[in-house]
Order: sequence, then C-alpha cells, then structure tokens
Amino acid sequence: MTNIIGKWQIVPDGAGCFEIFDQDKGVFVQGERFHREIDAETWIQNHQEQIEGSVETMEEKRYTLMNDFGGWDIWDHVTDRLVPGLNFREKAEAEAWADEKNSAWSSVKHKEARLHKKYEEIVLDLLAGKVVCSSCGIPFREKWERELAKVEQGILATNSPGIKVTRYIGADSRNLTVDLTCNVCLHTGLYYFDDNPLLEAIA
Repeated sequence: MTNIIGKWQIVPDGAGCFEIFDQDKGVFVQGERFHREIDAETWIQNHQEQIEGSVETMEEKRYTLMNDFGGWDIWDHVTDRLVPGLNFREKAEAEAWADEKNSAWSSVKHKEARLHKKYEEIVLDLLAGKVVCSSCGIPFREKWERELAKVEQGILATNSPGIKVTRYIGADSRNLTVDLTCNVCLHTGLYYFDDNPLLEAIA
C-alpha cells in the first residue's frame, strides 16, 4: 500500500527501496530513491516546508535551497524540479549560486514588467472610447487613467476601465492583435490593429 502526503505518493520500487511520485505532474521525482520509507517522508516534509515557506517564490526568487542530508540542492520554481547536476557541500556556496541567478532572473522579470506596463498604457490609450463589449455592452471608458484613480479613491467600480488586455499577439511584428477581456462579464475577444503601435516602445 502506498503512502500519500499531499500531492506526493511514496511508492515501493520492488527492490526494497522507495520512490516519490508527483501526482500533479504524473512523474516520479528524478534522482530520489530511499532505502527507508521514513527517509522519503522526511524528504517530502523538508521539500514542502521550504517551497511553501517562501512567500517570495515566483515573485522575487526563482531558485531556493533544499537540504539534501548533508548537502544542498537548488530547486527551480519555473521548471518545478531540482537543477540537474548541482549539489553543494556548503550552504554558503549554494546561497551564493542562488543569489546570483535570482538577481539576474529578477532583473529580466522587472524589465518584462516595465515593458508590459508600457504596452498596456499605449493600447488602452488608443482603445479609449472605441471599444464596447459585444456581450454586455459595457463601454471601455475614455480617460481610463482618471477612471481608475476614482476606483482607487473608493468610487463605484463601474467607473473602472471596462476592459483589460490579457495578451499581445505579434507584439514585435508589423500588425498587432490584442486579446481583450471585459472586466464586467469576462467576455473575451480580439482587436486587430492596422499597424503596430508597440514598435516604438520596443525600440
């Protein structure tokens, strides 16, 4: 009989050892095999504490440390697995590696966030007063910045922008298409531009 802890399943391998099966992903955790079931349970508990205990995970940190019974592994939250081929004897070495990689990753993510915000400003400015939801008829308000400010001041949410941009298709091509979602009824639809107003922001 198998032992299930959260999304993890401890499975006998038929040779007297135990493996850990990730039920969410439908795969065995690579490189993890234990002689005793209690060791597999300890691995799961350590793994869950370290992953769940990081509030900044995927917001500020891509890589976090995992204690590997005398050494230190690196967990990659983007691929949701251990970084292959890495095991540090000293915690300080593992921290230094993770800090360097996290710094580079964070810089890229912040750059992407700034560019995305610029995209949004350009597109919403151009669509103000031109778009009405084809499902519920709610218009996209003109002067969306002012309307958003009203909402932040506690005025009724119906004054908020009627749409949000959920996807930019062909952001670096000659013609831009955006995927729009109505903030009221959640209806989605595409808006096609004759040109690409984002090209100047990308340059």
